Amino acid sequence: MTPLALMRHLGINYKSAWRMKHKIMQVMAEREAMRRLTGFL
Repeated sequence: MTPLALMRHLGINYKSAWRMKHKIMQVMAEREAMRRLTGFL
């Protein structure tokens, strides 16, 4: 989702939407990094 879409859906300004998008992406990346690989590689 783009910051512009977040801005429109949530009724917030672009700067806040941009920060929110990047925070969400950061949390998703951290969560993914915590997963352990299992099975055959």
